[in-house]
Amino acid sequence: MAEDIYNKQKQNFLNFMKDHNLNANSWAKKAGISEATIRHFLSGRNKSITLANLEKLARAAGVSPSTIIKEDSRNLILDKDQFIEAYCNVHQFINISGKKLDLLAQAKVILAWYELSILNKNNNTLDNFLKLITNIVAK
Repeated sequence: MAEDIYNKQKQNFLNFMKDHNLNANSWAKKAGISEATIRHFLSGRNKSITLANLEKLARAAGVSPSTIIKEDSRNLILDKDQFIEAYCNVHQFINISGKKLDLLAQAKVILAWYELSILNKNNNTLDNFLKLITNIVAK
């Protein structure tokens, strides 16, 4: 039973790394922990990872600790400044477009923008997101 839990957490950990384009070396450095901590967990040498290290990894990735080892990777930790920036960017974009979106649609766009800005700092991706929203708002 414990082995099944470890294997599931390990697989979710690997999926999280893949989904977020993370490698053990750079992620560990950003989190301020040793790369061996990640490698030992993934190799099975250590069947668990301490909560303190998991919290450091989560903070470095901008997510909650449970997000890393559980299947649902949409539990983002809200960073106030990034959320405000996302809100302002989307609000300005909606105003410039001249289109009216109901509050729920605006909230969904803001959340999507925020998630994208946290998970993917790539400007090309943000540009693609703006193009997508432009098409949605234009309709």
